[in-house]
Parts: sequence; C-alpha cells; structure tokens
Amino acid sequence: MVLGWTAVFFLFLANLIWPLPVKAEKMDMHITPIIMVSQTYTDNFYKTEKNTQDEWISSCQLGAVLGCKGKKTNFFLEYLPEYKDYHNNNAKDSLEQNARALFQTTPSKHTSIQALLAYDGHGTKEERQNWQHLASLAMETQLSKTIVLSLEENYSRQFQRQKRTGLYRENDTNHSQISLLKKYGEKNTMALYGEYSFIDYEYTDQDSHNQYKAGIRLTHWRSRLDGFNGHFSFTQKNFDNDPGNLGDGDSIAAGHIKYFRSLNPQMDVFAKYRHYYSERGDTRHNVFHPSVGFDWAVSETSGISIGIGVLFNQWSNENEEEMYTFLELDIYKEFSFGPRNSLFVTAASRYDSGDEQAASMGYNTLYEGVLQWNYQLTRRLSSQFSAQYTYQKFYENRVNRVDQELSLGAGLKWRPLEWLQMGIDLRHERIFTDSNVQEYNSNTISAFARFLPKNPYKGTASPGERRLLDSPFNQMNQHKQLR
Repeated sequence: MVLGWTAVFFLFLANLIWPLPVKAEKMDMHITPIIMVSQTYTDNFYKTEKNTQDEWISSCQLGAVLGCKGKKTNFFLEYLPEYKDYHNNNAKDSLEQNARALFQTTPSKHTSIQALLAYDGHGTKEERQNWQHLASLAMETQLSKTIVLSLEENYSRQFQRQKRTGLYRENDTNHSQISLLKKYGEKNTMALYGEYSFIDYEYTDQDSHNQYKAGIRLTHWRSRLDGFNGHFSFTQKNFDNDPGNLGDGDSIAAGHIKYFRSLNPQMDVFAKYRHYYSERGDTRHNVFHPSVGFDWAVSETSGISIGIGVLFNQWSNENEEEMYTFLELDIYKEFSFGPRNSLFVTAASRYDSGDEQAASMGYNTLYEGVLQWNYQLTRRLSSQFSAQYTYQKFYENRVNRVDQELSLGAGLKWRPLEWLQMGIDLRHERIFTDSNVQEYNSNTISAFARFLPKNPYKGTASPGERRLLDSPFNQMNQHKQLR
C-alpha cells in the first residue's frame, strides 16, 4: 500500500510538471571547499543513567559545496566526509559519509518545486547517536486565480531514542499530503486536505503504525472587524502489532469553531470551542475544550497565538475523568534589539490520542519551547545561547507518566580571517521521567576550526545557501520545527 500511494503521488506530480515548458537558462556556478577539524569531550558517551563512560573524539572533515544559481533554478550539493578518532574506543574509529542535495525551481509563473536529499553518515548503533537519512519533495501550483494545489512527500530513515522504552531504535517514517486551497472574497479561504503517514520500526514493535487523515479548514469574515474559522478532521490509525490492548487502532474525529474580532490589522481576540473524540478498542474518549485568547500577526513570517482554556476528559473505561487548565501556544517570533542583539523564540502545545513516536501510549498533552539568543560582541566575535524544553504527560491509567527533556547550549564563534572560523560550544542534555524508563545526564564540550574561502558571489547569499556554507552537515537538524 505504501509503494502504491507513493507511486500515485509521483505520477500525479510528473503529470503536472511534464507539460510545463522548460527552457535552458544560464546559471552561475561556484565550488567552495571546506575543511573542519574539531575536538569533543563528553562525560556520558553511551547516554546511560549509571556506569557512565567519558570519551574524547577527534574529527576531521574535508569536503566542498557546489552551488548553481539561475534566474528560475537553484541547486546546491554538499559533500562532507568525516573521519572520527575515538580515544577510549579505538575499534569505533570510522570514516563517515555526509551528503546533501537541494534543488529549487520555478518552472512557470505559478509553480514552484523543491526537492531535498540528505545522507547522514554515522557510526555503530551502540553509540546512541541520533542520525537521519531524508528525502523530500514539495510542489505548489496555482491552478487558477483563486485555487492553489500543494503536494508534499517526506520520507526518512532514522536512528533515535524511542520515547516509550528509552532504547535507541531504527525506524522508517513517511508523510504524504495533498491539499487544495480555494480563496473567495477578500480574505476568505477554504482548504481540503488528505494525508497518509506511517512509522515502521526495524523490529516488531507496538508503536509501528500507519495513519490516514482527511480534513477541511474554513475562514470566513462576516465584516471588516469579525469572522470565524473552523477545522474538522477524521483520522484512522492502524497498528501493525496489537499487544492486546489497542483493539483495531484509533478512530479520531476532531474539530473546532472559533469566533475572532479584529482590534487592529495585526491583532485579533478570539473565543473558541474544540471537541475531540476517539475510539480505541472498546474505549471511548471525549475532550471538551472551550478557550479564549489572541492572535498577533507580527509579520508574514512570524506570529504569536496564545489561548487559555479548560480541558474536560470523559472516558468510557476506568480512566479518571478530570478537568484541568490548558494553555494553547503557537509562537514563532524573532525579537531584534539592535544590529548586534537578537532573540528567537518558538513554542507550541497540543493534545492527541497518541504521540507519533509513541502511538501505543495513548492520550497525552505536550508543551515544547525553544529559545535562541545571539549577541555580536565585536565585528568578528559572536556569542550564542540556546535552550529547549519539552514536557509531556500521558493520562491513561495503564501508562500514567510524565516525561521531560531539557537541552542547554552556549558558544562563542571567532572569525579572525575571512576564510577562518573558530569556536567553542558547551551543551547540557537531560532526560527525566517518573516511569521506569532510563534517565540520563550528558555534558559535552567541543572546539572547532573551520577553513572556508570567502563566498565568491557579490551581495548577500540566500538563507538556504548561507546555511550550507556556514554550518557543518551534522547541524542540519539542530532546530526542531514545532507544530
């Protein structure tokens, strides 16, 4: 079924793209060599709760970035092989291959396409180091003046810590989506969408599942000052391995209606009601959720939405019915305090019948937040501080646990020459839970020197190119996108 869905997606995409006229265009090309050496120390190499082992790791990267830029098409290819030398575990010394390719094109006035391939070199699975191979394809095309079609396909193979067990497991994940947006009136919109996703673990696991989802979103302004929006979706989640308490999987119906009133062009206040209903086996679960709050559209790329409400849970089994306050967060904002000082904040919250990485654990609420502060000390010396925190609570009696993750980082970067960058980074990571899953603390310090010729292009590099040129490959997934 997975191959069939993916094949249909790509055939449909090819059918849309094929008729588009493609003309050869002149492209500027440059090759930028990169050399990077680093030394890292960690006090808990295997990320265990007890019997921790420290490790010194020396690494060297020698590679290049190929960039091709045209009027309608951009292409970037990064290849950064890395040799690692482990001082206390010589058997783990390895040469790791890291590569990334990014393709962007606008074949017509109303169509844009982006494709990404990434291969993350890695050592043995016993090292408990996260890695991810990634392939993604996205297209957006305007079918008419008021209709926009979007297609997206994301596939990854990754090795990471499993939430339910605390063990490091390899899995394949996929997410395919098609959506159709209709605009009517000055600001009114209606969108239909369908999704298919799965997560498949290397060995038989009760969190392996596939999921189908369909939904509709509607925004309608009654006047220049007020209006409403709504969202309804239905989800069917099927588990590959039923341990006996999951039934046939999850059937979920959820929706909300929100009335908003505009205070000014950037800010609205709202009153909202959301209802959530799920079935798992013989268990029925209702969530009643009224709330009030505000939406602040700071700019086209940043905004703040905060709401406060009450969640009332009603179960058909022995799970406790309870009522508690829930804070709705959807924040993505960069604060600028001058040419040298900036602060980036993102935060989100949600509740669902099962976390994507812990589908079998049932109903949970989650809060996530990321903070990153950058300060330019001098023209060539800069400092950074980052913090990331996750709080997740599982409510069903058979699970009934709270997980928390904390990550803190600080660093200095010095650029004494245009082609030389040096730096030092400190990082603290902690995972703690009230269950019997293993907790751990980890502290890491690393120093690096990067030799990078000056960008031969005149003017300012694009954000995508800047990330490729200024960051090593293993920092590609440093920032977790919050939903």
